[in-house]
Amino acid sequence: PVEWFCFGLVAQRTRAYHSEREIQRGFLVGFSVGRLDITGHVFNPDDADPTYVLSASINFSLPRRR
Repeated sequence: PVEWFCFGLVAQRTRAYHSEREIQRGFLVGFSVGRLDITGHVFNPDDADPTYVLSASINFSLPRRR
């Protein structure tokens, strides 16, 4: 909706240890502040024990010259 905010659907296929599911699905929400990007994922939100992932990244790219 705006440049600094994102949301969407996510899916991943894994063979996690002690996991009954190979395909996990869920949601993501992220935002940017300056060069910092933070994104949160929730996999299997309908499970009794969903999986949460939080990621952060810093953009070190140089601005483009015109």
